[in-house]
Amino acid sequence: IKCGSFDPMGVSRAKLSEALDQVLATAQALQKQQNNKQKSLFSVSGNRDTEVLANTFLYPDVEDWPQSKRLLFEKELLGIFLTGHPLKEFEEKIKDLDVTPVSELIKTPGRKTVKVAGMVINSKEITTKKNKEKMAFVTLEDQTGSVEVLVFPSVFKEVEFYILPDEPIMVEGTVDKSKEVVKIKAISVTPLREVRVQ
Repeated sequence: IKCGSFDPMGVSRAKLSEALDQVLATAQALQKQQNNKQKSLFSVSGNRDTEVLANTFLYPDVEDWPQSKRLLFEKELLGIFLTGHPLKEFEEKIKDLDVTPVSELIKTPGRKTVKVAGMVINSKEITTKKNKEKMAFVTLEDQTGSVEVLVFPSVFKEVEFYILPDEPIMVEGTVDKSKEVVKIKAISVTPLREVRVQ
């Protein structure tokens, strides 16, 4: 349900999910009735019981999930965004902000300051041995790829509440090519919804 397998039914994922327990209970009762070769007050005999149930079942009156929630369920269960991408709604803003796509970072000179926008896919916090301060290694993903962002203590203490799973953020930082894998050393982190285009 959460991945859209039943979308062709024309019933929203929210309604199907809300009704799941009721549907299962009703189906079990119907199966038990058929096994006992009995009739209930609201059914007809034979194979028409299932058809009657499908045509008369009332789904809960709930609002459909927003696109962002549907996409998060797809990612959680399938590992991919199936029917869109959470960054789609920020497409125009990202263009106006002169953001560098992750796939282009390999061509970007080391130590250059760039802006990268994406979803927080993973975040690992550690405490530094020297000063016992927290920092984070963040995996940021856009529609072209993913990159690791190093958020050192001086920045992390200011932005740690923005680094949340599946949160769209913009990172301004410097390109680190000191090792084989390209990374970003964060200078600032801002929720993409709060970024203002000048």
